[in-house]
Amino acid sequence: MGFSAPKASATMTDPQYWRTEDGAWDGSVTTQYLNTVEVDLTSLYKINRNNGVKEKWWDTSMLSVRLCKPGGVGCTGYKGFTNTGGGALPYARFSGLAKYQKYYVDIRDSWSNYYFSGYLTITY
Repeated sequence: MGFSAPKASATMTDPQYWRTEDGAWDGSVTTQYLNTVEVDLTSLYKINRNNGVKEKWWDTSMLSVRLCKPGGVGCTGYKGFTNTGGGALPYARFSGLAKYQKYYVDIRDSWSNYYFSGYLTITY
């Protein structure tokens, strides 16, 4: 089961690779005149930590995401991903952000025997 194409938007970043539990930021965006950002998961894989088996995944209930200003300060709270059905991408929307501010994406998972990876796009 895969995800369909992202929703139409005035502006969208190029797909960015992400992986949980690697100690790196999972993407970045600089807000524009609107202070809302949406993180869309365009692909999702579950990787078994013990044997390295990788499989396409669709459940996002174990994932959450936040945005942080450079230096890891001024982070939003973590949000779960929503999928409204009908083929929509799982997404998390952040509102009330500072305009023209760079933010780093931080995705975490709650499963100890797996990590997750894929691609995301950011709309604003």
